[in-house]
Amino acid sequence: MTLYQSLADRLQVLIRDQVYPVGSRLPGVRVLAEQQQVSVSTAVNACRELEQRGVLEARPRSGYYVRQPPVVREAPG
Repeated sequence: MTLYQSLADRLQVLIRDQVYPVGSRLPGVRVLAEQQQVSVSTAVNACRELEQRGVLEARPRSGYYVRQPPVVREAPG
């Protein structure tokens, strides 16, 4: 597992635990890098990973925001 994947996993736990609730903005990547003691590029890659997972939404010139988790519907049976 890469460092950015590890950071993405840590951030996902914080989101799950509602440290960063749905709709909230994550700290900027520079602040996030400093808080997590990683490089800015690692923080950017972690956010992109979470965007791919559907956890974060990137908003141009604004930052990364926590997305509403998808609703899991049971198949009618």
